[in-house]
Amino acid sequence: MLTKITKWLFYLFSFLLPLSFLPEKTFAAYFDKRIFLAVFVLLFFVLLAVKSFAEGRFRYPAGKTSWAMLAVIGTFFASSVFSGIFGQSIFGSGSQADSFFSLGFGFIAFFISAAIMESEKDVFKAIKFFIAGSSVLALGFLILSSLAIYQAKDVLAFGGGDTAQVLALVLGGALSALIALFGLGQFEEGEKKSPGSRAVNLISLVLATVLLTGAIAFINLKLVWFLVSLATIIILCRILAVPSSNAGRSAVCLSFVAALLFFFFGSPFSHDFGPTILPSNNLSIKIAQSTFGEGFKSAVFGSGPGTFPYQFALHNGGAFDQTKLSGFVFNQGAFGYLTLAIETGLLGILALSALIGFFFWAGFKLISSRSEEEKAGLAAFILGSYFVLLLFFFWINLGLFVLTFWALGIFAAAEKQKEIVFTRDSGAKKTIALAILLALLANAVFDLYVSVRQYQASAVIAQAGEDYSNGKLDETMAKNENAISLWPTDDYYISLSNLYLEKAGSVVQARTDLTAPLSDEETAAFKKWAGQAEAAANSACQLNPKRSTNWQNLGSVYKGLIRLVYIVDGYDTKAIEAYDKAEKLYPQGSAAILGKAFVYDVRGDKNNALAGYRRYLEVADPDNQEIKEVKARMEKLNQSADSSAASTPTVPASSGASALPDDVTIPTSTAPASSAAE
Repeated sequence: MLTKITKWLFYLFSFLLPLSFLPEKTFAAYFDKRIFLAVFVLLFFVLLAVKSFAEGRFRYPAGKTSWAMLAVIGTFFASSVFSGIFGQSIFGSGSQADSFFSLGFGFIAFFISAAIMESEKDVFKAIKFFIAGSSVLALGFLILSSLAIYQAKDVLAFGGGDTAQVLALVLGGALSALIALFGLGQFEEGEKKSPGSRAVNLISLVLATVLLTGAIAFINLKLVWFLVSLATIIILCRILAVPSSNAGRSAVCLSFVAALLFFFFGSPFSHDFGPTILPSNNLSIKIAQSTFGEGFKSAVFGSGPGTFPYQFALHNGGAFDQTKLSGFVFNQGAFGYLTLAIETGLLGILALSALIGFFFWAGFKLISSRSEEEKAGLAAFILGSYFVLLLFFFWINLGLFVLTFWALGIFAAAEKQKEIVFTRDSGAKKTIALAILLALLANAVFDLYVSVRQYQASAVIAQAGEDYSNGKLDETMAKNENAISLWPTDDYYISLSNLYLEKAGSVVQARTDLTAPLSDEETAAFKKWAGQAEAAANSACQLNPKRSTNWQNLGSVYKGLIRLVYIVDGYDTKAIEAYDKAEKLYPQGSAAILGKAFVYDVRGDKNNALAGYRRYLEVADPDNQEIKEVKARMEKLNQSADSSAASTPTVPASSGASALPDDVTIPTSTAPASSAAE
């Protein structure tokens, strides 16, 4: 009974997994998916533990693919340990899909799939449920697309890192699996049964084909058709090696031709779902070379999962200077495999290459096999190969990563399994199995706890954003503090520091006479909020010292305080020190360069101020509205005979005396950005 419950829960998971890619319009969608995965993971491990000890046996995958997967997990974790920012590498920030915690869901999906699937029928059922869920996804997408075209175009806004292109890739995997099952004769079983069964099989086949093909053609992503054509090539190789039905051969050949036609000529649709901006292949390779050149540790272990943004900031070489992307920090490289190479080093990429190599080696051996029992493994191989290839053509996405390792797990189950049988004489084996299951169960509980806490924090931050837009500063600060208590991140600390800074500014600007000195009461209030702004900004830097944005924000907080009350308590020196660290981590960061130039300007250091302004003009977007004001300020400094008189304001900058724009980050929304770039 427990076996049936576990398997049907897995079939339900396989059905719902593609549905998690339905269009979402909120940042919280990312955490919705994480919680969905964590809940199922916990249920699976509870059932597996109870089932294993009730039946007296523990089944586990034992093929080369499974051992290679353990090596991948181990090397990725080692990269996090040696990253120097263990917490950041493990959990990431915002919606980073390449942190070890996010990638861990994929590893767990592999183990669950491999442990639960016990027979050929189990494998085929799981794949069929995935196709069914994808067909429902395609239907929902087409309905929403029709509504968007004729009523509200923003229905197609995808949140949490999922785009229309990602959805097309999921549907392409389902279409490849559908073609594989038909080519392997899995939809011909109804011929041995009643006419009603044959009719149901035919209708479901036609309906799924129409829905999947229609949705993919609507999105019109060439990569999908390219991958589908590769999948059909594998099926054709199988058909050539082992005789198949005429219907199967004809259908697969037709699918191959259709996929190639779509790939070369595109679909008749021309809908633009927006480009995804990522660094080029050449730039990503350059960043990888620079990362490996940092030293032995970086070459062997990489910079750590979830740390690509810091390597990009450090090694991009000004690739986006003087462009609209000036100042952008990308979360990933051109494609997943290259991103993981930078983050996990030679060890990680060797382990991942071994996993992919063993998978394809075992899969291609199945192509020529005449055994009926090998068909399930071949179907899983075709599906898995489709998603594995995405690592070489697409960026890392949490859902796609889970799908990839879900398919690899099904393949590992078909490849080879062993089991530990508990007897009176197997106390050691029983203890080992119990320890493994309890460790996995504890990990599942922890995954759910973390996902829920992060979801709660993101929900509170969203509410804080609404309060801020309504002018409720105190309520916004309280909610931001609550979010940090639920799950502290550097983004939340940055937002809080700027809220405190705004509160300090309100103390200064609330005076009737803005030129009058602060009273003792006002001074105490100002120092209170200024101190809290400084502390929050420093907390972000301590939490993630390798992120340039955190140090730039700390410098901007000090600069904001200087604007309010001149140079107090060494704010100028602290600001320059913070900006120096930010510029060291991101040499082309225009915000830090301009901020430091302004501090030098206020300080009366004409030479350094002018040097900073010139450097800013070299890296800033020429269309930036600050350019004119910076040039005007430089002209005044050059024309001034007395640099001190020219650069030191005679009234507080908050009253409008400064010619420079105030680039202190006062958030319009305290929710962290969910895009691929900062």
